Amino acid sequence: GEGVVVVLGRPSLAEHEDVTAHAARTIARALPAARFLPALRRGNVLGALELGMSPGLLPGRVSLDAGREWYTAGWGSVPAGRGLGAAEALRAAAEGRVQALVLVGADVLGDFRDAELARRALETAPLVVSVAGHRGMVSDFAHVVLPAAVEHERPGTTTNVEGRVSRLGQKLVAPGQAWPDWMIASELASELGADLGFGSTDDVWAEVERLAPVFAGIDAGALG
Repeated sequence: GEGVVVVLGRPSLAEHEDVTAHAARTIARALPAARFLPALRRGNVLGALELGMSPGLLPGRVSLDAGREWYTAGWGSVPAGRGLGAAEALRAAAEGRVQALVLVGADVLGDFRDAELARRALETAPLVVSVAGHRGMVSDFAHVVLPAAVEHERPGTTTNVEGRVSRLGQKLVAPGQAWPDWMIASELASELGADLGFGSTDDVWAEVERLAPVFAGIDAGALG
């Protein structure tokens, strides 16, 4: 498999992920030197995974146990155990076990493969907060909608499927009261009694570069 690149993904969300995983294992056994790249439905999914936005992961795609000492030193604490995935969170909300459902840029009625479960979760949760840049089907179920600035309305970065980081520049002024998502996160944290310590996107990126080993060395100067 030297020189072979496998682009792997599910042709349909209705297809179970085990099928794709089995195919990946089969190819990896046959071509151990091949490289794998994910075919993803959304931009910057890899960047989100690199920053730990998946149950049981910390930034750098390390497990809670593997990264516990490092991130406890940087943050003071890390979650004691794995959180809920999308299906688990929606199921818990539908069963009345979730007090607040916060959806960040997620239209679960259109994106999640079990739309009926998503609808029951939205109808059952005592509080639904939607952080979104556009009106969607979820907006009709949300008790609170926090308008977020979308692409080209705030600076940031994106990470492609090869792990290459590109800088995104702000080209438009966000309308009305729409805020960048990092500001929304900081204000929500403040309301819950925590201080994330961020005053700008540079502050956010400085912490990413300092703590996430996969982004080490990609400082503001390099991005500039």
